Amino acid sequence: MASDIPSITPGGTEQNNQLRFIIDVLLRHWGKALFATALMGLLGGVAASYTKVEEHTFFATTDLVIRASLYDSPVMQDLGGPSFDHMTPENVVGRYTTSGVLAEEIAVALVQQDISESRGLANLSTQDEMLSRALDVESRLTFTPFTIENKIEITATGGTHDEAERLADTAARVLIDQSKRSIARDQQRTYDVVRIRIDELLADVGEAAEILMGYREEPGFMTRTEWMDELSANRAELRDKEAANEELAREIDAIDLQLEENLDELPGSLGDITQSTVKQMQNELESTLVEKARLQTRWSEGTINSPVNPLGAKNEEVETHTQAILNAVDQMNANGGTGGLDQRFGLLHEREAIQLNWKSNVRRIGTLRTLLDAERNQDPEMLALSLEFEKLERETEEKQSQISDMLSRELRIKLAMDQQTATLARRGAVVVIDQPTRSGQSATALTLLGGLIGFVAVFAYAMMSEGMNTSIRHADDVTSYLGLEVLGTIPQMRFTRRGRGKGRKGTYVISTGEEAVERSIVTQYDPKSPVSEAYRSLRTNFQFATIQDKPKTVMFTSAVPAEGKTTSAVNFAVTMADRGLRVLVVDTDLRRPNVHRFLKMERGPGLADVLRERIPVKNVIRSTRVDRLSIISSGRVPPNPSELIGSDRMKKLMDELEGMFDLVVCDAPSLHVVTDPVLLATHVDSVLLVVSVNHARRETILRAKKFLVTANPRIAGVVLNGLEATRRHYYYYYYYYDDKSKPARRGWFANS
Repeated sequence: MASDIPSITPGGTEQNNQLRFIIDVLLRHWGKALFATALMGLLGGVAASYTKVEEHTFFATTDLVIRASLYDSPVMQDLGGPSFDHMTPENVVGRYTTSGVLAEEIAVALVQQDISESRGLANLSTQDEMLSRALDVESRLTFTPFTIENKIEITATGGTHDEAERLADTAARVLIDQSKRSIARDQQRTYDVVRIRIDELLADVGEAAEILMGYREEPGFMTRTEWMDELSANRAELRDKEAANEELAREIDAIDLQLEENLDELPGSLGDITQSTVKQMQNELESTLVEKARLQTRWSEGTINSPVNPLGAKNEEVETHTQAILNAVDQMNANGGTGGLDQRFGLLHEREAIQLNWKSNVRRIGTLRTLLDAERNQDPEMLALSLEFEKLERETEEKQSQISDMLSRELRIKLAMDQQTATLARRGAVVVIDQPTRSGQSATALTLLGGLIGFVAVFAYAMMSEGMNTSIRHADDVTSYLGLEVLGTIPQMRFTRRGRGKGRKGTYVISTGEEAVERSIVTQYDPKSPVSEAYRSLRTNFQFATIQDKPKTVMFTSAVPAEGKTTSAVNFAVTMADRGLRVLVVDTDLRRPNVHRFLKMERGPGLADVLRERIPVKNVIRSTRVDRLSIISSGRVPPNPSELIGSDRMKKLMDELEGMFDLVVCDAPSLHVVTDPVLLATHVDSVLLVVSVNHARRETILRAKKFLVTANPRIAGVVLNGLEATRRHYYYYYYYYDDKSKPARRGWFANS
């Protein structure tokens, strides 16, 4: 009979619950929200119509023209450098009006005027106050460039004629002054930058020149270019010397051939000087000349007087042989036949000169080859120095080029500074235009604002009141807070007297008053009403929820009194009897019984008499006006109701009644009143907990449920009682059954 108690699990996420709560609040209070929105919107529109006032806005305008420099004209351009700053309306407006500096200077000028004229704003002193004034000035000034007319139009707005005129005039004067100062400042700043750069480059070039000089002073240092040039020159010279020696060798061979031919042509006897004598003298001279040429390769003519230099003695020997030959020649000339000898001596002198030149070339060729061998294996350290030298030399040349460029630029800037520049000038006086306007809050805006305020106020009130209401309001609260399923939702019932409810659609309210007790069995009096259908739905849901257990005894109870448990129990029993079941209603509330009043029966004898005096149960079972529905009333109030309900006799009685009827419905007291429901829960198969919306607090119902759980019963679910009929499907259900051709009997329960 008992089973595990269902655990309490949240029925949905917190976000879904909050959204559902807001929607429910709006649905319950939409009428109030609509009324407040319309009322406040109407008041806002009316207020807007009375707040319209006429205001005057003054617009002051003045023009500034750009006067070009005299040197900007085509005729004068050749007399000086170009203008330093080419002024146009666009660059003036972009340069001076976007930085915020112009607005600050205008604000300062206005404050100075206020001080001099003792105006109200003369007390501005802090930086924040000046910044606020500058922002105000900037918002009320407009600078418009006109390229074709080469002018700038200044427009100022103000609340008075004097304010707008003064602002436009001050803005024009400040802009002209700032333009002059800015151009002069930029000129000087540019010149200073160029001058500083020139000094830096000159210092760098001087330092680089000293470093380059240090490289040059290194022994044997030469740049890579110089090394390559010298290597190429030595190679070319070597080739030239080798070619020249080959030519000289051929010339010597040719002279030797001529000498042999000349020797054969000389006469056999030249007087006392024979041919053999001359030839011998000639051979000696040739040998002496050869030795002299050999000595000249080792000794120079400059050291001929040196005591260790043999070249001097060899020259004397050559001179002696030459003189001897000349004497012989003179003698032969005296005897005739000297022509061949003169030719021979000429050839010998020529051969000697060529031989000396050839030997000199040989020495130079050796020297060049030695140099080339050394240059091919250049010192790596010297090569690294050469590379550094060339790099520094290139950098120095670049800086010298930059210096030339900067000097030229300095000259152009100096010329631009010396000549006249373009300037701004006023053209005409300030023109002020008055433009009256009607100002005030927009009627549409105030209407929307008022409506929004009304809606928010009503919604906030509804949310606050609903938030303070901690009772159960709908089925989701039952699932969320109790962890039980809702088997039935019963609409609220209202009553009126007969005849007063004609033409009025009605629902039902829970009541135990004598005038409405019998009529609370709505399943009998109006079976087509939404409430009757709700009880039939409860019956169906109960049967599906307990289809496996098939309980034969059911107990109805609630957390606190007046939640409609007796009404729900009796109507549930009637719907079960309508299905053809033999149903018995047992009033187990032995203290404040009500079932007998609902069914118009006598109170006793009843259950208390059976349990206390052991009267046979058959003697207290009575039939009702409802087919297949019987009742056991409570009987006389005993002094010990709890002991009787929890006794073994009660258990045996419930077992006996299960054999006699298809279903036994027990109407038990409230859980927070007595312990009888907990004791009775141990004797029944299933329990239904009746909860009335907006009645008991959630905490109270939850404590009652925990109290009931101590008996370990099988709780089938919850009957949610007292819902508004207009919620969910009940409203539509009523219209489904409201057939005007067949008026229903509803006068005693129609809406009041």
